[in-house]
Amino acid sequence: MPSIQLPIDVLHIIAYELAEQQDFSTLYRCAISGSAFAKSGAIQHLYSEATSTEVPYGEQESVVQRWSILWRSIILSSLGKTLFPYCNFLRVLDLRDLLFLLDDDKFRGRISGYFFSGDLAYLNMTVELPKVRSAPRKPRLDTKNIILSIADSITKQAIKLEVLTEPVAPGLDLLSAGLSQWSPRLRNLEFLQIGDGIVLGDEAVQDLLIQSCPHLNKLEIYLWKNDDRSDAALGRFFRRLPPNTLISFQNESDCGIGQETCAALSTHAQSLESLNLAVGHKGIAGLGALKPCTNLSFLKLSDFNAPHRLEETENDVLADMIDWLNACTKLKSLVLTNFLSTPRLLAPAFESGRLQLDYLEISGSLRQGGLYALSGNETFHRALSKQTSLKTLLLAADAEGSSQDDHRVLCDAVIALRSLKKLDMSRSSEQFDDTHLLAICGALFDLEELSIDAYLATDVSLIDMHKLSQLKSVTFAGYSTFSFAALNSFIDKLGSGNTGLTMDVQNPVFESSLSEREQANIKRNLKRHVDGTFLYQVRGAQISIFMNRHSLTQSQIPPKHIKAPTAIRIDARDDREISYKKYRDLGERQHDLRYQIRMRMEQNPIKCPTIQKLPN
Repeated sequence: MPSIQLPIDVLHIIAYELAEQQDFSTLYRCAISGSAFAKSGAIQHLYSEATSTEVPYGEQESVVQRWSILWRSIILSSLGKTLFPYCNFLRVLDLRDLLFLLDDDKFRGRISGYFFSGDLAYLNMTVELPKVRSAPRKPRLDTKNIILSIADSITKQAIKLEVLTEPVAPGLDLLSAGLSQWSPRLRNLEFLQIGDGIVLGDEAVQDLLIQSCPHLNKLEIYLWKNDDRSDAALGRFFRRLPPNTLISFQNESDCGIGQETCAALSTHAQSLESLNLAVGHKGIAGLGALKPCTNLSFLKLSDFNAPHRLEETENDVLADMIDWLNACTKLKSLVLTNFLSTPRLLAPAFESGRLQLDYLEISGSLRQGGLYALSGNETFHRALSKQTSLKTLLLAADAEGSSQDDHRVLCDAVIALRSLKKLDMSRSSEQFDDTHLLAICGALFDLEELSIDAYLATDVSLIDMHKLSQLKSVTFAGYSTFSFAALNSFIDKLGSGNTGLTMDVQNPVFESSLSEREQANIKRNLKRHVDGTFLYQVRGAQISIFMNRHSLTQSQIPPKHIKAPTAIRIDARDDREISYKKYRDLGERQHDLRYQIRMRMEQNPIKCPTIQKLPN
């Protein structure tokens, strides 16, 4: 029977669908079945999707082994030692991923021995470590020179590279050593991700990069510290680029951005679609210069030197930013971090209706004073209700001193956003009660993810939650007193749209917490009913926020759950704000710690229980 040659477009679709389904085994077999499949996206998706799936902790060594084989194959292909020229298919050279491999504990020993064997023996470069207490130490890998050598070899052959990323590691600074040599080979480069921006401080490197990479339109810089030239140098680079060619710019931390950089970015006002700026004292004063950039679809502004009250210190900048946001009619995603003046910035644009967002995130650090006050901003919250196109809302605010009227206006604004699929108010709803939760469940029927605080959520909050027929994740970050019967009743009412639901109860009140047997029962019921997951975190003898006029009485707590009198009661004459004023700082520190752990896991994925999975 004659063989049938499928069209290239069909092969691309098959490779894409296999990658979407994370069927790495089949994708790998397709890649090695023949050159047609290999060239039609199989290899590209194999490498790009290889870092997106979690595997059990016990499989880490085998994962690292497969990971190292993938890199070894790429390197060998750059030397002409493989059946297929894999380097010809590469579009992305992620040197961060290579650094993670070389630094991984599982890479040492047998895996590294194979990796540096044969034709790659020349890469086995090491540096001697100083002795400790006169005892010799094993030499460690010279990761910088190894990565430089590998990148040099790959860039000679990977002529279609579109993306180049530099690792973020102290003292590594790869691009300063290699970019001037690699740039002439990167004719198709579109996106450059720089770990240390100091490489752009060299005007010769800037000019070579602009001349050699005519398609460069996306730039990301992680940091550029302790260099007074950074603002002027970055501004020069943007001005030397052909006007209206830059599509995206992002910096993650202190890069010394100021008025020169912001003014230079405006020379790309017609092309710039994505802007992610982290600014300090100098940068705040320059934000008004971005006023011409009205073609944005994504905008994130972060103030890492908060707080800045623009209405008091930079009123002209505030006025320019209000006009700017009001003119960004194509903007769909907006993120403001540590901007105290958020209500003043957004209320006019929201009120006018010219700005219609799909994604809005307002966040900040309470410790740094970066959260806007919930109290006194009813105008902003009422204007927020006009963002009816919102699909995602993440809202953080300082609720201290706020009143019931403030909470009512905010809740009314949120329930007017009927298109919401994700709502995270875990840092702005700490004084919500059952009434507010019932209102949310009775209005936002398209919600898929809900994270709420509430000073005390009871069984009443669960009465209508089953009406959220598409709910996949719900988190109760505040205190709660859910009973065994109410939780089971809620689970029994869930439908097929809730398949895979994760329910996370983070702070159950100690006196009314579920027993371990009841927790196990709830977990089984949720798993059986919708294949869901139930998380329940009893934190021991915690502070009780029971108040005579707002919460349960002792007689309402089932006797079998009454524990030793270790809780502290707050009298009715002490307002609820007292409890949160005392414990908010603790919550902020816990949040920051979780953020640090998450960032460490992202930077060292193979060292964590949830790690990446590669093809079999």
